[in-house]
Amino acid sequence: MDVDSVHATIERGLKNMDIFSPLDYVNLIKASRINPRPYQVKYLTSDFFRDFDKFEEGGIKSINPSKDANVTNICPLRYSRDGSLAFKLSFEEEWQAMPMGRRVKLPKSEPPKLYNSRRKIKKSKFDHLQQQKAVLPAEVHHFCDSLPHV
Repeated sequence: MDVDSVHATIERGLKNMDIFSPLDYVNLIKASRINPRPYQVKYLTSDFFRDFDKFEEGGIKSINPSKDANVTNICPLRYSRDGSLAFKLSFEEEWQAMPMGRRVKLPKSEPPKLYNSRRKIKKSKFDHLQQQKAVLPAEVHHFCDSLPHV
């Protein structure tokens, strides 16, 4: 089942196209819609991904709203740019400020990188890709050869 119009548009284009490399997906997405303008594709490298498990800015440790309710009772949760949280226990209620206790304001920083370099694939997967090059277009051979592997 198609979830939304963007997804549906891309899925329709996918039915008529062979995909051999990630670049083929980029071209498919851009070509899926012409008017009012093509979809924009953002290229993500290993530098984009951050490790939020090791990042604690502002010290929010818990989002339990009160002693009588827990996080599973929250219907909507609203985060404001100033760092405050508000919640409702039902959609009919007014917004309530989330009790967060004292928080130490830390200087603005960003989470550490999740990866220091491109992720490597297993040697067996790399070897299988090399075998499949016999049936892949020559344009994607360089992509298969350039994948880092262990």
